[in-house]
Amino acid sequence: MNRQEIIATVTEEATTSYEWSCSWSRAVDVIVEELRHHNLKPTRPLVFYILSLAKLTWAGETARVKKLIAEA
Repeated sequence: MNRQEIIATVTEEATTSYEWSCSWSRAVDVIVEELRHHNLKPTRPLVFYILSLAKLTWAGETARVKKLIAEA
């Protein structure tokens, strides 16, 4: 798995973590754990980059669901 695939996987895990816990701080913990699992050093910039991606993913999902509800 290359670095970009790992980042995508970790972003998905962080988004899922937020979905279940409603806590971005818990998502940060998941990001750090997953990066270590994939043998990447969880540097502050990398963690915040993945957190930003997870928040954008969550915002996209929220917008998609709101649109579906409005159309119903």
